[in-house]
Amino acid sequence: MDLHLIALGYPFFVLRIVAEVLWSHRQRLGLYRFADALTDLACGVGSQTVGAMLGALGVAAYVWAYDLRVTTLPETGAWIWLLGFLYVDFVFYWWHRWSHEVHTLWAGHVVHHQSEDYNLAVALRQEWLTHLTHIPFYLPLAFVGFPWQVLATNVSISLLYQFWIHTEVIRRMGPYEWVFNAPMHHRVHHAINPQYLDKNYGGILIVWDRLFATYQEEVEPCVYGTTTPIASWNTFWANWIVWQTMLTAAKQTAKWPDKLRVWWKSPAWSPPDLPAHPPQKVDRAKVVKYDTPLPTRLKIWLSVAFLVTMAAQASLPHATSMFVLGAVPLILWALLNLGALLEQKPWAKASEAVRLGVTIAACYVGSTLATDGGFAWLLLVAIPFALLLLTLPLATRRQASL
Repeated sequence: MDLHLIALGYPFFVLRIVAEVLWSHRQRLGLYRFADALTDLACGVGSQTVGAMLGALGVAAYVWAYDLRVTTLPETGAWIWLLGFLYVDFVFYWWHRWSHEVHTLWAGHVVHHQSEDYNLAVALRQEWLTHLTHIPFYLPLAFVGFPWQVLATNVSISLLYQFWIHTEVIRRMGPYEWVFNAPMHHRVHHAINPQYLDKNYGGILIVWDRLFATYQEEVEPCVYGTTTPIASWNTFWANWIVWQTMLTAAKQTAKWPDKLRVWWKSPAWSPPDLPAHPPQKVDRAKVVKYDTPLPTRLKIWLSVAFLVTMAAQASLPHATSMFVLGAVPLILWALLNLGALLEQKPWAKASEAVRLGVTIAACYVGSTLATDGGFAWLLLVAIPFALLLLTLPLATRRQASL
């Protein structure tokens, strides 16, 4: 996708979220909780950070397929952009649907559904590994000679559109909802009410759901999250939890065919010799959400630290490769510490202090000694990576029962 276009949307995202927070506070709607919203944003920054690296694989795969094209389509003209829009939206529907119906794909997509709130911050709670799972769905377009820039721009437009539909403030929109995806549709998609599960997969258009029998109206209050709550603010664990679930199931089930089925069957499927977890009826008034009490000074620190981290990530599309290699591990380390501080882990403050020291040293080394790309740049890259790897086992340690 066009990371530049997404990065340019950051100020708009922040302003809209701030406006919704103020409206929620004024109307006493309780749409936001500090730790949940900050974790949503942290997942988004992590997604864009990882995307700066994995996105190159998608481009390389597309270029490879494009070199084998059977024809060449023009890069300009209204019809090519309209065709690109329809193709991207159609492909998004099927990628999204399969990401709910195939366990391995769900392991990547689940991050976007883990929040127990529903607000504009949730729109930015993006997964890290779907930069890879998108690739096979778009390669056919390369084989027919479709221009990369048309595809990438339409993918970014789809993501930008879907930001505003993550809200409970806008209730219904009348005839607009007959054709286009709207907040009502997407609330249903994020809900864990049994009748709402696996519905409304559309990106910009809702017509695909109507055509393929996955459409559902909002008829009762939505309860959000996943059927098995994550109960953690750890962004690394958020991206790993379903992989751990599959590994555990594959290890515990006795039959080899079932050990393999775990990976490609529906997330709702369980091997016959393991406990099943059918959807349970939920009542919004009785739901107890996972939360952690935080002192005001810690909230201030985390807010400032996150804004600095977000600014660093936003600079990646415009940075040199050496800067990216040095900045990426520092950004991921900051996100690791953010989750640990929200959960007030005993090692969190020490890890944050070391991270700050390494960041200051890396900035100094990078600005004063690394003019020739020599040993100083090696330190800039190697030290954060080494310390990140040292603390990573703490990040992915099992946080709660699955």
